[in-house]
Amino acid sequence: MSYRFEKLADKWLVVKLRGGQEFMCECPKHEDLSPSLQFNVDKGLFVCFSCGWKGTARKLVQELGGQYSEPEIQRENLLRKISESLARGYSMSAVKETEPRRNESILRRSQLIKTPYWQRRGFSEQTVKEWELGYDVMSASATIPLYTFEKELIGLILRSTDPDFFPKYKYPKGFKKTHHFFGEHRLAENSPSSEPYSGGNRAILIEGATDAMSVWQALRESQEDEVGYFELGQYGAEISDFQVGLLKRYDIREIVEFYDYDEAGIKSGRITRQKVHDIIIRRVRYDKEKYCWRNPFRSDRNPKPCKCSRKHRPDPGMLKPAEIQEMIANARFVI
Repeated sequence: MSYRFEKLADKWLVVKLRGGQEFMCECPKHEDLSPSLQFNVDKGLFVCFSCGWKGTARKLVQELGGQYSEPEIQRENLLRKISESLARGYSMSAVKETEPRRNESILRRSQLIKTPYWQRRGFSEQTVKEWELGYDVMSASATIPLYTFEKELIGLILRSTDPDFFPKYKYPKGFKKTHHFFGEHRLAENSPSSEPYSGGNRAILIEGATDAMSVWQALRESQEDEVGYFELGQYGAEISDFQVGLLKRYDIREIVEFYDYDEAGIKSGRITRQKVHDIIIRRVRYDKEKYCWRNPFRSDRNPKPCKCSRKHRPDPGMLKPAEIQEMIANARFVI
């Protein structure tokens, strides 16, 4: 097991003995024939039992003439977590023990009754068929099936057709949103590689399931899906550490950020760029002359709503297919 400050210790100190979290090192403040400086690589604290020099990792680096960078430490810590997750095989067996698996019959029942809801949302018959969309009579909700990478059915997302009902989406009990991407099963079905977890794939990261399907439909209309894009909904605004690991597991080499144009979506992109490394990132740009990310509605949290004439807080589902195609084609690389 590696610890948070282990690389820092190896870089700035001469480590003589490693014993769990406590490293014994030569003290750089004096001639140290036997290691007398103890460094805790989990907490980032040190003390020299010979000269009394002690402090934090920040103090150690700065007094030795270096520049301490907390983001760098956080990045190394995240990469360590990902490596440990890879070594454990992502503990998918543990996820399966607590996460539901459903019989295909519940999916077939949801498809017995046709609903105009999906057509009103702008989805074509081809999209409804491809994503197996349906309708649940008991809850009066549109349904979206949830699959694992291995295409095991977890259950159905229930999307209320009542615009005043909250919450809009209801997920199966026990479903771990942070451990999956919506649309991940298509990677196994359509990856150009013969290896199950290798394909050098390109993915478009989107916040939700319906937006992911909207982007899929737009690219299908332009034949762009043939170039290797996989639309992955991350079930929320913030990508989890586990999902970052999944990107590596699925051999994603390039991602396009296509988040909502609002406060949460802007934050999503910033977090993704902080967490994701060794993967090419491109980011779509909304037309600022046409769209505005600010909130136009007054509330306790937003006492000064935006009053500009632009369309506010758009998401991919609100855009026309041609606009989606153009935004992805012109997505800029993030350095």
